[in-house]
Amino acid sequence: SLLTCWLLTTAQVNIESVPFNVVEGENVLLLVHNLPENLIAFAWYRGLRKIGVYILNTEVSVTGPMYSGRETVYSNGSLCIRNVTQKDTGFYTLRTVNTRGETVSTTSLYLYVY
Repeated sequence: SLLTCWLLTTAQVNIESVPFNVVEGENVLLLVHNLPENLIAFAWYRGLRKIGVYILNTEVSVTGPMYSGRETVYSNGSLCIRNVTQKDTGFYTLRTVNTRGETVSTTSLYLYVY
């Protein structure tokens, strides 16, 4: 059926923690897979508070209130957190925004620091 074909060709954005088990003092990469097309920006949040926004057409990163100086948002949507502590444990959310300013996807991952 048409619906089956549509489901097979629509890939969901997902986030992978690299490494999977994060130990205090290490760096972690929240690696994004299957970013949608025609994005203008994406934003990372810890809990409900913004870490930063990356604007694709200007390649500019704008920090938010949860930015600690240890985070880097990359042009592929991924987020690197350096020298993690147990205080970094929590929900991380990636929101993607298209060229019309609409939210395309919202994907979350729970990061646990050992």
